[in-house]
Amino acid sequence: MPFRPEEPASARAPAKGYVAVMIRRRARDGTFMRASIMSGFYEFAQALGADPAQMLARAGIDPAAPGAPDTLVPFRAYGALLETMAEETGRADAGLEWALDGPAHFPCCGPMLLVAATTPTFGEWVGRAAAYWRLHTNALSPRTIDDGAGGVILRFDRNGAPPARRQQMEHIFAAATR
Repeated sequence: MPFRPEEPASARAPAKGYVAVMIRRRARDGTFMRASIMSGFYEFAQALGADPAQMLARAGIDPAAPGAPDTLVPFRAYGALLETMAEETGRADAGLEWALDGPAHFPCCGPMLLVAATTPTFGEWVGRAAAYWRLHTNALSPRTIDDGAGGVILRFDRNGAPPARRQQMEHIFAAATR
């Protein structure tokens, strides 16, 4: 059966021995995040007293996305989800809290965790991780800038993406560097 990204995963029966993976169309501006960044969303939102399915629906994200790490979620919708969570729960730092609340095995990091284990400095990690970053999002690209005093500044360049919202940027940065 030909692959059609707009077709829901439930509409296709996987061949025997294969696992169905949901992949949604990218946002109209073409920017996306892998849903792996939303690992633990249901548990975290519920712990704050929120209704995670309603928040996902209002943001335009398939409620099954947090459980399907390879699903592509529009970058703008992911930002709206985080801002909604902060507003509805009254937690000004909800994006940071969620990233730091994640499980110890870092399910959102993928190959970047392996890269981190093999690089001696943060600057080298960012340099190497940049090669894999596109597997997580095409909205932002990390790069380092030498600060002239032996340190580095981490910068995220937008690749045609809408400006990241506060909660979104804090969640991405905390999840990537914790």
